Amino acid sequence: MIEIILVLACCCFIFIVVLAGWFLNRGEEGDECEGKDKNGTYEIDEDLKCVLKSCDTGYYKSGKKCLVDQSGVVCVPTGTPDPQGTYLKNRSNVCTLSSCATGYVVNGTTCNPDPTAPTPDMLEDGQPYAYEAGKLYECTSGKDVGCLYRAEANGIAAAAGMYDPVGKTCTNGDHVYCVNDKTVTMAEYSDNTAAGTGAWNETMHRYAASGKACPTPESAKCQDDQSIASYQGWGGGNSAKITTNVTERQCVDNAFLYC
Repeated sequence: MIEIILVLACCCFIFIVVLAGWFLNRGEEGDECEGKDKNGTYEIDEDLKCVLKSCDTGYYKSGKKCLVDQSGVVCVPTGTPDPQGTYLKNRSNVCTLSSCATGYVVNGTTCNPDPTAPTPDMLEDGQPYAYEAGKLYECTSGKDVGCLYRAEANGIAAAAGMYDPVGKTCTNGDHVYCVNDKTVTMAEYSDNTAAGTGAWNETMHRYAASGKACPTPESAKCQDDQSIASYQGWGGGNSAKITTNVTERQCVDNAFLYC
């Protein structure tokens, strides 16, 4: 009988020790604990259970697991993409519409015109318009908008780079116009023939756009990209031509080149 009592007492003692050890080491709510997913951080919740709290960089929490985050990669959606949209993969590796071009807003799976966007001043081809900083310009033809500066002394319009539709600015210039697409590159300016029949100083260094006009492509310039050649507001003819460097976009086939 005594032996039985001693055994029971030992069992009770061991149980109390184990219970006390578990109670002392179970932690408190908010303490970190060790979980199954190596890419996750675990902590004790209000029910004193070890649960997944967050995931490491490059992973996201999905239920009780940490999955690889595949968002941010540029992609092409199945079907016909919206021409005004930019598509990125989301966390689940699904290609979705992320953003839209200036003047458009995301509406589900399409880009719709932004009702709060300013209405642009529409430019017609073939003529210059006085430039105002802060105004939004677009060409009815869909061409890009260029900037130019008119030298009043000789009437020649000098190209001054491209209009920035985001900042609504021309870095230089006092007029804007619709720029003809560039179809000739510097590499094609080789072995030009003079535009005139006289010496170089009689033709003002001008050459037909069938090859290089100058010793190096970098020094070659083109005069008149035909964008506003027919404009009569500045007297027509030469007074409406544009002078620019061939590294700019305003240089096309059949434009005259000079050094």
